[in-house]
Amino acid sequence: MPEVSVIIPAYNHAAYLSKALTSVLTQSYKDFEVIVVDDGSTDDTPSVVPRNNSKVRYIRQENHGLSASRNTGIREARGRIIGLLDADDLYEPTFLERTVRLLKEKRAVDALYCGYQFVDDSDQPLPYSSSRTVPPDSLFRTLLFGNFLVPACVLAYKRCYEVSGPFDTTLRAAEDWDMWLRFSQTFKVVGTREKLVRYRILGGSMSSDPDKMLKNRKAVLHKYLPAEGSGIDSDAVYAAAYLRTAVEYLQCRDEENAYRYFEYMCRLAPGLLTFEETFYELLCGIQPRGYSGYVATLKIADSERVVGAMLRRLFTDGEAVPGHYHDFGYSAFYYALGKLLYAKDQFRHARTAFVKAVRFNSRLALSRTFLLTLLKCQLLARATPAAHDIRGRRKTARKRSLSA
Repeated sequence: MPEVSVIIPAYNHAAYLSKALTSVLTQSYKDFEVIVVDDGSTDDTPSVVPRNNSKVRYIRQENHGLSASRNTGIREARGRIIGLLDADDLYEPTFLERTVRLLKEKRAVDALYCGYQFVDDSDQPLPYSSSRTVPPDSLFRTLLFGNFLVPACVLAYKRCYEVSGPFDTTLRAAEDWDMWLRFSQTFKVVGTREKLVRYRILGGSMSSDPDKMLKNRKAVLHKYLPAEGSGIDSDAVYAAAYLRTAVEYLQCRDEENAYRYFEYMCRLAPGLLTFEETFYELLCGIQPRGYSGYVATLKIADSERVVGAMLRRLFTDGEAVPGHYHDFGYSAFYYALGKLLYAKDQFRHARTAFVKAVRFNSRLALSRTFLLTLLKCQLLARATPAAHDIRGRRKTARKRSLSA
């Protein structure tokens, strides 16, 4: 019997399935089987799957959706360890070697997740990657505020799925999030920062339909909230889901719907206005998936215009949130804006934003981190023009020497 079963659900992904299969079959670790579950594909999926490889099993079923395909694969798996690889994603060559070893080495661990790198249609790395890890006893709470795991990065003992129950076939998205929440309630799940998966960004996916994504997210949250005795603020959790939807609408360039869900967030949990992280997400929201937070391509003037307009509208409407959040909201907005400007080496503009932040919330002046950042801006804002002037004079001198 193989030790690991890798489940690949496939529906009309023949263009990518071959690469996904190759990424498994060329693993440095060899004690595995691959189960391809064809969910009623109408393309060339059947012809892509090799039939003469003893490591590969092919199962075809009527179209029942992604959850049903994963359930079929897990049910048929002979390995005691399960990996889930979507047909358009890729394992790095040492994924199984590293994750199986870590799973066995870590005492009393039931499941493990790794980092991942976003790639485009041509397998080219995108700027965004994730290597986030959370202590096992904090994972459930953290996941409630948003899923940061992708299916391919999780390796778990089969018993975890047997105890937790099948993937929910009523969900058309977020079914993996639902499973990880179940895992985190019952099992010890640990992470490694190693990036061992390539996660592909495709257009036209469910994630490009924010309303449908939100509907499924809320269906998942209804299962776990309210969490009695946990101290978890249900309103804040739902508000975080609205924030995620607002960001997704910004990615779709739909500013009106982005504002609508931003307002929902504020009405439900106005305290989120006091965190610069809220505005950091929104300011980076105009970037496409795979680029979020990549300051080199961030059009920060556009971000400031869009998010600033949302904030002004929020307080102009009058009844959306209590008035005392006005100054805290603007302070957090300018603090986040200043951080992004600082990261782009726009030190003068960053300094201006930081000064506005402290004017709206004088308590920032008590923060050593804030004061040090502001001081650096002051120094760098003065030094940068001089550095540009020196570089300019050197360039002019070189041109003159060459022409001579």
